[in-house]
Amino acid sequence: MLPRLSARSSLLVLCALAAPAAALAYPHPGGLIPAEHLAALRARAEEAPLQAARAQLLQAAAAALTETPSAVANLDVPAYYLFADAHTAAKKKLSDDALAAYTSALAYQLEPTSTRTPYAEKARELLQAWATTNKKVSNFDGDLVMCYAGVPLLFAAELLSDYPGWSAAERAAFRSWAGGVFRGSANAIKQKSNNWGDWGTLCAMATAHLLDESAGVKAELARLRAKLDAAIASDGHLPAETARGKNGMWYTYFALAPMTAAATLARNAEGEDLFAYVSPSGRSLELALRFFFPYCQNPSAWPWGAQDDLPSASDWPGNLFEAMSAVYARPEWESWLAPARPIRGSRGWIFASLLRRLSPPPASPEAGPGPAPELGVALADRPAAAAPDAGPGRVPLEGEGGCSLSPRAPPGAPLLLLLLLLIARRPR
Repeated sequence: MLPRLSARSSLLVLCALAAPAAALAYPHPGGLIPAEHLAALRARAEEAPLQAARAQLLQAAAAALTETPSAVANLDVPAYYLFADAHTAAKKKLSDDALAAYTSALAYQLEPTSTRTPYAEKARELLQAWATTNKKVSNFDGDLVMCYAGVPLLFAAELLSDYPGWSAAERAAFRSWAGGVFRGSANAIKQKSNNWGDWGTLCAMATAHLLDESAGVKAELARLRAKLDAAIASDGHLPAETARGKNGMWYTYFALAPMTAAATLARNAEGEDLFAYVSPSGRSLELALRFFFPYCQNPSAWPWGAQDDLPSASDWPGNLFEAMSAVYARPEWESWLAPARPIRGSRGWIFASLLRRLSPPPASPEAGPGPAPELGVALADRPAAAAPDAGPGRVPLEGEGGCSLSPRAPPGAPLLLLLLLLIARRPR
């Protein structure tokens, strides 16, 4: 005969059973762009700043509908500085498809229900093409290109995760490709000390998140935390990137873009705030961004010589500082960026003006006293501590009696709870 359990004991048993499963899954869409941020963008689409950014996206999405998949069985990418034309041609097959998939998937999320399906179908088509065609990556720059040009495919998959037209078999095929070919490239470069390692870390983290592997996300978060201490000098410059001479500013941006994107993804997924983190030796993302910014306004003052590619508020690194401007609230960043909005960008932060945290909406004339609620705040910009009524994935606060049955809990948890409570009420 089963032992009689008290109601409290039954609940504790249920918490123990649910906890391992809860740690395995993340809300989707999620990662770089949480579902609540997407909902806020939809709700506030007619506000002037967002209206322009949305129009920019939809113009690009209309063009993306004509993209024909160019997936290849072997992504063979020769070294750029030796074979520039061959490198560019090989990369274009992936980068065009990945950008079109991401653009289409984001448009699917932000368009009204009646007009969104064609965007979802285009994203699905492109994801399926790479999932079923691409089997390997090769040559000198193959792994790096797969990461920085291909990671929008994973962001597109997140944005498409609630599309019913993306079949279970197709989803499984894409997850298999992401966990095999794509993650293979990320793992091959994530330990490198320069920007290659930063892109590898972001892509390994994005893969783990898509596959609901919390341990993998946490491992890459720890790698990034250590990288901040190792890669950033005491004054904030990145020695491995400034060493690139006439390309040092571009490569500084090219390293900070994946670092900040990975920090955003990690905070959305795991609640750890690397934007506020300062290493034991005083290094931080904010230190690196604040060092870099004045030279973006005045590149002729760059201490490591004249540069081939010059920074711009409307391109790079404007997209990086656009994404970070709401995190650090630096007035000088805001002044530089405002005339260039909406900022599209590339390489880590694409359609950056849509991805940045939203300020509170204007109060209506009928609104009562007190501050307006802050809508559309991505989890990446929230305090680590959750309020008692926080949303999916909340961990119970200290002292709370019971366990949180969030979307991370197993589907059968309510039925199991009922069964345990019935057992508890059985007579001896």
